[in-house]
Amino acid sequence: HWLELAKGPYFVTEKGVVNRSWALSTTADTFTILIIAGGKGAIRWADGELDLSIGECLLLPANLGGYTLEGNMNVLRSRLP
Repeated sequence: HWLELAKGPYFVTEKGVVNRSWALSTTADTFTILIIAGGKGAIRWADGELDLSIGECLLLPANLGGYTLEGNMNVLRSRLP
C-alpha cells in the first residue's frame, strides 16, 4: 500500500515499499512520477521492462495502464490528486 507523505491542490506524493511483485496501474486522468529512493528492482509493462536503481526517476504517461514493480525498493510516487 501507499503511505501519503504530502498533499496539495496540485499534487500528492506517496511512499511505497516494494518487496515482492506489485501490480499497479496508471489512471486516465493523471501522469505518474516514480522516484527510486532506495534499493533496486525493475518495472515491467505490456511491451517492455526496465531495471531500476536508487536515484532513478520515471515519468509514466496516463495511458500506460498496467505495470508491475519488482525487487526490493523504496519508491516515491507523485501524481495529480
